Amino acid sequence: LMHLPPYLSAESLPENIPGGKTGVIKLTLNSDKLPQLGLNQTSVYLARYVGDKIGEANEITVNAVLLPDFSHLTEEQRAHAPVLRVESNEMDFGAMGQKEKMTQTILLHNDGETPLRFKQVQVFDKAISVSLGNRILKPGKSTKLKVTVIAKYLRKAENRPRVLLITDDPKHSKEVINIKVHP
Repeated sequence: LMHLPPYLSAESLPENIPGGKTGVIKLTLNSDKLPQLGLNQTSVYLARYVGDKIGEANEITVNAVLLPDFSHLTEEQRAHAPVLRVESNEMDFGAMGQKEKMTQTILLHNDGETPLRFKQVQVFDKAISVSLGNRILKPGKSTKLKVTVIAKYLRKAENRPRVLLITDDPKHSKEVINIKVHP
């Protein structure tokens, strides 16, 4: 495998695969070496020989989502933790038609007793862009998440469009908002 990032290791069984035979490549993730919380995406490439060219035909996309560690929290801290409530985990944009882009807003609430922090707000595809009103929400407060779908990238989208929220809410550290767009 070529372009293997430091947080992935690979093992090929067998190491050399003769023509017409099959083998297995085992990827191992070392989460301690992931560069950030949330979505970490990379592409690795199969190679037949050293110096082999990279391209779509030999590309393997690898996604890993790193969540915050809450194992150190006491029961009292958990009882008074922030609580994320998302208005809806799905946004339906309807038909794009001839529009170049479409935008919708969704509300995010903190129903907990302490401030809620958004550690990461990410998208799984460049057809989606987002902006968040406030990265820190006081208890009882809300903020708007603005989601925009861009038509020219949507046609090339390999993944289904989604928004990923990583927070310091121990019960909802990862929230995914699915985006539906009809042709």
